[in-house]
Amino acid sequence: MITAAISSPTSAKTFRTLAPEEAARRITSGEPYVVRFRCPYEFPGRVRFADRIRASVTMRDNGNDIVILKSSQEELPLPTYHFARIVDDHLLRVTLVVRGEEWLSSTPVHLQLHTALGFEPPAYAHLAPLMKAEGASRRKPSKRKNPEASVDYYLSAGYPPAAVQHYLRGLANVRLMDVPTADALAATVRLDGMRPSGPLLDLPRLHSLSREFIASLTPGEPYAQLLAWAEEYDPELASVLARHERLALAAVAVGRPEGAPARKDPDRWAGPPRQIANVVRVALTGAARSPDLFAVARALGRDEVLRRLTAVAGRGGAAPRCGAGSSPGPGSSLGSGSGPGAPVPVPCEVTPAAGSGSRRGHPGPSARAS
Repeated sequence: MITAAISSPTSAKTFRTLAPEEAARRITSGEPYVVRFRCPYEFPGRVRFADRIRASVTMRDNGNDIVILKSSQEELPLPTYHFARIVDDHLLRVTLVVRGEEWLSSTPVHLQLHTALGFEPPAYAHLAPLMKAEGASRRKPSKRKNPEASVDYYLSAGYPPAAVQHYLRGLANVRLMDVPTADALAATVRLDGMRPSGPLLDLPRLHSLSREFIASLTPGEPYAQLLAWAEEYDPELASVLARHERLALAAVAVGRPEGAPARKDPDRWAGPPRQIANVVRVALTGAARSPDLFAVARALGRDEVLRRLTAVAGRGGAAPRCGAGSSPGPGSSLGSGSGPGAPVPVPCEVTPAAGSGSRRGHPGPSARAS
């Protein structure tokens, strides 16, 4: 049995050797009290125990008479977390406790309580928290200061859920970071693959995983996912996507040309003069960077290409107003083109031409498959 010391709630030592009769008299008289676990060591030394992540851990043993039952307005005192946790784990036959490293310092207390109660202690694994680089130092992400500390951030930004899960598994087990998403999601996350130091949040790595995942999908899959995302977070984009499904699917397919890119095959395409290529690119997409220009032109079709070029040249017609003017970010890099993050031509609205034409600002991260 636990040897308990009954004492005043404000004193840890005064009543440690109080006679049981005197303690009972004070309790009966209505004096508030707590029940403390009498530490078995007068001068605690070091304790060593195994941790499933940190291997062998040696630290100072507990030397305090901790409270196990605290005073209450109820008839019976209330158990503290430490006491209740030990009893609960035993009754539930818990064999492994996985918890944050902030509980590492409590392990000596828990081991003492297990021994006093005659319980077999479970194995422990203490997880290191995610960390964020801040200059030369590291700190835990703040929910108030860092939006990426919340799951809502990744949902609203449009990252594919599968890529986010892959990323989190890779933070836990670094071996999973460099395998295909399907393999990473099917693999087992192992405690022995976790590091005792906290992994750093690395959003560029998440961008890369998102690009690779989206590139592995068939054209219809990112369109369906983007449409579902837009219906919740960007109704205007959802409306355009729904009305121009064929063009949206063609835009997704731009990053997946069959065979060699046209401009790399002289027999298939001589290519326009380099001096005007970017002028044509801006006229067709509204941006200085885009996926392969010839693939974009094929996706738009002859009539639409001529309409946009004519509008920009000031010869009448209508100017394009679309969301392809800015890079939608790494999460939506659906193929090749002018490097990572090249924008994808999303369906455009047609408005009367006014000079060079205007375009609606691109929703940025929202133009991602989610």
